[in-house]
Formats: sequence, structure tokens, C-alpha cells
Amino acid sequence: MKRKLTLSIDENVIRNAKSILALENKTVSQVVEDDLKRLSLRYEIENAMKDNGIEYIDINDSYIIKNREKMKKTDSIDIIKEIRNDYDERLSGY
Repeated sequence: MKRKLTLSIDENVIRNAKSILALENKTVSQVVEDDLKRLSLRYEIENAMKDNGIEYIDINDSYIIKNREKMKKTDSIDIIKEIRNDYDERLSGY
């Protein structure tokens, strides 16, 4: 069941988002709903991993930037592969 939600967002952000989303045949509502679903799923995954003694690592832009210097890589695909491999190695110990 769908329910209406009121949000307060800067006009320029809304205008730009609607322009971009129109090109993708999406609505602001769809994007907000998808993001909220991802938030809920991430929370469930984090808690399940914590309950099982597994460290959760959110591999996002800031994580990559923070760890990039240690990796001494310039190709972003290689960086992501190395982060994933490191993550897989940590998980294999459980």
C-alpha cells in the first residue's frame, strides 16, 4: 500500500533531480523509496553480520578514498577488486 510523504528539500535539488530522472523515466518517489529500501536492507545485513561476529565494511566513495593511498593503485576497477578481495579474505576466516 502506498502512502503520501511530505519532504522538505531545496528547490534546486528537486528541479535538478526531476530533470535527470525524467531522462531515466523515473520519479523522485521511486528513487526515495529505492533508497529507503536499501537503507533498511543495509541495516539488516549489518545487524546479521554483527550477530555472527563479522565486521561490516561499507565500501563507498569515502572508504575507497581513505584506502586508496595504501593500495598504490590508480585504476578504480583495480581498487574495487582489491577492496573486495580483502573483504572476502576477512570473511573466509569465519
